[in-house]
Amino acid sequence: MLIYTALILNSFLWGKSNDVLLLFMGIRTFSTIVITYIGASFCFSTSLAEDQEHGYVWQALCRGGSMRYCISKIVVCFGSAVFSYVAGYLLFVITYAFKYPLCDADGNIAQFYVGNDLFGSFIQTGHYLLFFIASSMLTGMLVGILAVCAMYLSLFIKSKVMVLSVPMLLHYFIDNYIENWLKLPDFLSPVYVFNSEVGAFNDRVLSLVFAVLYALLSLSLLLALTFKEIERRR
Repeated sequence: MLIYTALILNSFLWGKSNDVLLLFMGIRTFSTIVITYIGASFCFSTSLAEDQEHGYVWQALCRGGSMRYCISKIVVCFGSAVFSYVAGYLLFVITYAFKYPLCDADGNIAQFYVGNDLFGSFIQTGHYLLFFIASSMLTGMLVGILAVCAMYLSLFIKSKVMVLSVPMLLHYFIDNYIENWLKLPDFLSPVYVFNSEVGAFNDRVLSLVFAVLYALLSLSLLLALTFKEIERRR
C-alpha cells in the first residue's frame, strides 16, 4: 500500500492528464517516486539481519546449508520487491482508469511510446494493461536488485530505517553521481537498462535480453557476497 499511496500523492503533484498513459509515465520522472522503493523493500530487506538477531539463521543453516539459505533469501527478497512494485502500479492504473481512458491511441504521447518504448508494440496493438505491467516490471527488476543490496547491507547496518532507505539512496547515487561523474555508457547504467523508455541499446529485443542478464549478474554477485559474509560469521 505504501507504493500505491506514493503514486497517488505523485499524481496529485502532476495534476490533470489526458489519459492514464501520460500520468503513468509522467509521475515516474518525479524525484519523489523513489519513495516507492522503500515500499518494495519493506518486507524482506531486513530479513537477514532479523534472522541473525533472533538466531533463526543458524537453524536454517543446519537444515539446508549456507548456499541454499542465501539463494532462498535473495529469491524471496527480489521476487517480493518486483511483485510489490508491479502490484502497486497496477492498482494505481486501475484506480485512474475510472477517471481517464487508459490510452489516447491517436495522441502524440501514445505515438511516441509506440516508436520509442521497449514495449511500444503493446500500445500499438491495444494491449494497454500489458504495457503498464511490462514497463513497471522492468523497472521493478532494478528495485528488486536495490532491495537485495539493502538486505546484504543489513548485515552491517544496525538501523532498520537506514536499511530501508538504502534502495532510495543507491538510486540517487547511481542517477546523480555515477552517470554524471563517470559518464558511463547507457548499457552500463542500470537507470537506463531498466527504463523501458530508453533501454540499453537501440534494439528492443537486445535491450530486454541485456536487462535480464544484467539482473542475473547483479543478483549472482550479491549472492556471492552474502554467502561469503554468512560463512564468515558461522
